[in-house]
Amino acid sequence: MKAKQHRNATAVARPEDEKLPLGRTLAYGLQHVLTMYGGIIAPPLIIGAAAGMDSTDLALLVASCLFIGGLATILQTVGVPFFGAQLPLV
Repeated sequence: MKAKQHRNATAVARPEDEKLPLGRTLAYGLQHVLTMYGGIIAPPLIIGAAAGMDSTDLALLVASCLFIGGLATILQTVGVPFFGAQLPLV
């Protein structure tokens, strides 16, 4: 009976819930931030320049995109019911 409970407990555990050492956690966090910046800052810069926005409006557009990207990442990571995969996605 105890072996069956142990098997069920390990079957439920997800690899993305594994606690990594601090060094690997920081490395993966830095990788995520660098990837996020490229994917979040480039589109508003391109679209804002094509739309003829001045630097103040362009800065507001970039800040808005960073805020929404951060909010979406938090919602994905926390795992709100029926929203997200509980993985930090961009």
